[in-house]
Amino acid sequence: ELALVQSRSLARSLAARVGSDPAAFATAAFERVLARPATTAELETSRQFLIEQERLLREYSSQIGAATTESADVTRPAADAAVRARENLVHALVNHNDFVTVR
Repeated sequence: ELALVQSRSLARSLAARVGSDPAAFATAAFERVLARPATTAELETSRQFLIEQERLLREYSSQIGAATTESADVTRPAADAAVRARENLVHALVNHNDFVTVR
């Protein structure tokens, strides 16, 4: 639960800072979470992920669990599909091997 809550908080903060461009968000997320720039392949994969996730979340919004429209409520995912997709990407990065492994 800690990783989800922190991922939501960070995603919303980054989205407010960089705007709606998927590539800009992915770039900022990699730099903030992994403390390194994304490779070209990672950036493209992340950009495609954000676009596809947003589409799926919009398409299946009636079937997805409880969400919130309150930006300060990070205990539940965002109701907005674009924000929720960004939360999902940040959560994936928090679970990335480069984040969880001490070298």
